Order: sequence, then structure tokens, then C-alpha cells
Amino acid sequence: MIQRLPSPTGRLNAAQKVMYHWSELHPYNATHTVRLAGPIRLAALIGAIRDSYVFNRVGRIRLDIRTGIYRHSADPAPLLDVVPGDVSGEKLVPHLSTELNRPFERPANRSFRFSVMEAGDNSHFVNLTYDHWVADSIAARLILRHVLGRYLQIDDPDNGRPLGLHPGTFRDVFKDQLGVRGTAQSVWRSLSRWLQSRRVAQATYSCTAEMSVGYELHKTSADTVARLLAFARPMGVSVHDVLLAALARAMADVLPRRVCKANRELAISSIVDTRGDADADLNESLGMFLAYHLVRCAPDRSASLAEVTGRLAAQTARIKSRRRYLDSMVDMKLVGKLLPTLSRKRWPHAVRKLLPMTAAISNVRLHDTWVDRYRPGRILEYSRSSPTGPMFPLVITPTTMADTMNVGVTFRRNGFSRERMDDFMARFLEQIERPDASQGRETR
Repeated sequence: MIQRLPSPTGRLNAAQKVMYHWSELHPYNATHTVRLAGPIRLAALIGAIRDSYVFNRVGRIRLDIRTGIYRHSADPAPLLDVVPGDVSGEKLVPHLSTELNRPFERPANRSFRFSVMEAGDNSHFVNLTYDHWVADSIAARLILRHVLGRYLQIDDPDNGRPLGLHPGTFRDVFKDQLGVRGTAQSVWRSLSRWLQSRRVAQATYSCTAEMSVGYELHKTSADTVARLLAFARPMGVSVHDVLLAALARAMADVLPRRVCKANRELAISSIVDTRGDADADLNESLGMFLAYHLVRCAPDRSASLAEVTGRLAAQTARIKSRRRYLDSMVDMKLVGKLLPTLSRKRWPHAVRKLLPMTAAISNVRLHDTWVDRYRPGRILEYSRSSPTGPMFPLVITPTTMADTMNVGVTFRRNGFSRERMDDFMARFLEQIERPDASQGRETR
């Protein structure tokens, strides 16, 4: 018999508050998709989701936006969408695109939804879509761990106790960084960054208020990860630095010429998991503990991938050593205070002015021990998608499991035509597939 425990209760932190506001403009959803060996066992999957929800007291959420207090509760009758699939698996991407644009019910407040699809070759996809203010990528994988453990009938010792929820805000979790002195320094740095970023190269939109997104998923070749490691190690940089450089160079190639003027910079954002910097143990906690940092470079088409990687790696090294990514929590706090004072019509314009960015990347290498335990012969692939919100024209989501990498991209449809997106992804993938061959090109 499952022991009944008090429902997890928390208070919105700065990032959650801003994401909640953004979800009022357009669904701010993210997805995790696993491809599993074998045919769909529908009754077993529904039972696994239900049991996981009841055990962890999740599935529904109530929020009092005035106080910022929210409470999770169990959903004993979860919904599972059975989506028609095909042998090629080509129906997955349109389904995920629909999920990214499909709002969650309010006030019913189901914060997670699952779907399942046949994938051919005696395999199937299980997809988790979640309202991003409720959970970050780590929290989504915790939910998946519990569901898949039950579905695949794996006796996982980590699933023996319910997931927790830190009840406080960022200030409670990052006391040193967000104390009085640390906050004052972060505010000063935020203002300084804003003054420097007024001439960031940004994508142009046919209509800023139109926020529907498209999604693509690309599978790299079998030796891509090994090639990236071989390229990065002699330079003393990380694979993430190489991905940042490839993203910057691809954006410089596809942005309009008038945007990439000599006096403008590209500002590429990296999404950062901050759980390891917290004062509390958040390893088994639901919630949102993400930050971001920016690296900048000129849209110089004559620079090679190695040159751009070296420039950006120097910036990321300084940011990481000083934990400057935690400053973004103050950025979110300032934006969260400002947005409610403006009409919703002005929110997208205000965010593009306050947080100017060229593109973003959410890069995950799956080090979770449960993935390794569940994977052999069971989990065949893992992919993700992230929302763009009003800040980004596109977000790249590389996901590496063992030696394979899947690359998702979410993009604003009013900023990227199909042809332009195909051009961008071809340039990005060419660089990560053949980094040694990615030399500089002629300047415009």
C-alpha cells in the first residue's frame, strides 16, 4: 500500500515567475522523448504513469499567482495520448511540434502529459511534454525515471522514495550569491551587460507577437561525438564550446546582411543547470533550477570553427570560474518585476530589448546513472526540445547518450521559413559532423 504523504509545496522563484508569464503569451512547453525496444504495452504504460504520479504526488498543480505558492498533487487518472505512428518514425516530429504549441489546461492544471507512438522496427516512442515553469530538464528526467522504471519492470533503488520539492526561492537556495551584497553586484553587472548588448544581432520577425514554433530533429552520424572530442581536446576546450561556435557561425550565415553589420555582435545563450551550485541537495527535487549565460562574438565569416571556438571558450572559462551564470537569476527577477506593469501586447518587444539574444543552446550529455541502467537493450534513443519564448528565434537541443547525439531545434515560424531553417541546420550539422573541415569563408 502506498504511503500517503503531504503534497509538495513551493514558492515561485524568479525564473518560474517569468516562464509562467511567457506561457500566458504562448505555451512554454518542453519535451523529452525516448525510443524503447519492443511493442507498446498500453495498459502497462498507463499503470506506470498512474503509479508514479500517486507515489510522487504529482500530475496536477495548483498555483496562487498572487502569493506565488504552488502545490503538487497526485493525478490518479492520467491522460495518455496514443498517436498513430509509422515504420519510418517520420510522424514523431510533427507530433512534437504540435505538443510545443498545445497549451496545458487551466485551471485544471495538469502539468505533465504523456504520449506514445509506434516507431517501427519493433520499437516505440514515449514522449513527456511538460509546462516548463513547473520543471527543468533534470526534474523531467526524474519523472521519466520513475515511469520507465515501472514500465520496463526495472527494480531501481533510487525509486524507493518519493521525489521532493525545495520549498523556497532562488534566494533560499543560493544564499551566498543572492544575499544583499551578491545581489547588488549582480544587479550592477546586469545593467552593464544591458548597456553593452544594445547592438546585439537579432533575427527579424514578420510579427513579433506571433509566437508559434516549429520543430526539427536530426540524428548525427555514429562517429560525430568521437570527432567532436578529437577536435576539442587538443585545443583544451569542451565539446559545448565547439557547439557554441558552430551555432554562432551558422547564425551569422543565415541572418540578413543588414542585421550582421560590423558594429553588431552575436550573443549566444547557454542554458545552465545550477543544482550543483545550490546550498541544498536538489538531486531528487522537482522544480526549476536553470540559469543561462551569454558569449559574444563578431559575425566574422572569415574565421574558422577553431578560431571562433577558441574565442568563445575563453569567455565560458571566465564565466564558469566566477559562476557568472547565476547573475541571470537577477536578470529574471528584474524582468519578472517589469512585465506585469506592461500590457501583454508589449511583452515580446520589452523582452527583446531587455534580454537581447541571437540564439540559444541547451546541451545535455546524459550522465544520469539510471539512463545507463535502463538503456542496454531497452532505451534506444533519447531526444529533447525546448521552448523559444519571446527571447530566442531558435533553440538548439543536442542530447548525447553514450556515443550517439540527437540534435533538436525549436524555431519561431515567423522568423524562419522552411528554406531558411534547412539552410541553417545544414550549416550547423556540417560543422559538428566534420569540425576539422570547417574553415573560414569569404566575408560578405
